[in-house]
Amino acid sequence: MENIAFAKDVLENHKGASVVTNGQLTGYTGKSGFCQFAWPDFLTVDLDDTYSIKCIRFLLWDGLGINRGHRDPRQYKYRLLVSEDSRNWTVLYSTEDQGFNGWQVFNIPEGINIRFIRVHGLWNSANKWFHVVEIQAFVSDSEPLNAETVTERVIRINESLVEVDEYLPIQRNFQSLIVKLEKVIEENPVLNPQPIQDIIQKLGVQVRGIAAIENNIESIKKHIIDPVYNELKKASNLGRLSVKLGKFSYWGFIVGIVGGIVAIISIILSFFK
Repeated sequence: MENIAFAKDVLENHKGASVVTNGQLTGYTGKSGFCQFAWPDFLTVDLDDTYSIKCIRFLLWDGLGINRGHRDPRQYKYRLLVSEDSRNWTVLYSTEDQGFNGWQVFNIPEGINIRFIRVHGLWNSANKWFHVVEIQAFVSDSEPLNAETVTERVIRINESLVEVDEYLPIQRNFQSLIVKLEKVIEENPVLNPQPIQDIIQKLGVQVRGIAAIENNIESIKKHIIDPVYNELKKASNLGRLSVKLGKFSYWGFIVGIVGGIVAIISIILSFFK
């Protein structure tokens, strides 16, 4: 069947980004034939339109791109996400503590309407880079692979998580920190790089937890803070409150509520110390 992702654009400006949708499944080496980016980061394919996708599969670099190649021992950790609008994302799969390379295949029997496919590269046991050879998507059963499938999962949409793309600033800050640490290593060749590389690896692994925290904050804002604020805004006494608040902004109001919640939680927790 037709690979919907063929020749589609990648949103990020990663090295070799166009390679992941060129349909070339063999011939990749240790230096070419794949997209490369420093983890943790995203690799997002735009399908140009919305399709009901029933299979997504992608190839993580495994050393088998040339004849008589041997599978590399490295492991990649990642998350697979999809979206219709590039803001609300459904998490189809997360490797958690287990890493893989090679072909990753995800079958979605009931189908899911999407336009964007995102591989969130979290970690590589070999180095600071995440490597993707190819990403494919199908509206029905995919064509058989002439290669070993390392990971294959059946995805049930009602069991998947949904998150919003606006909760990533802390994660991005951590990525900036990782880049700065890498620059320290590059600019100080005399310095023993191993301790810093260990820190970089730990930071990369923890990013997923940070993303979960930020997702919870977004959820609190959406389901608690925003409704409360809207109801108060409708109340007849909000005008008098607004006068007293003077120049206080919407976000100042939100910070005040969050601060109060945190204070209450802190008091409660103090009783259990």
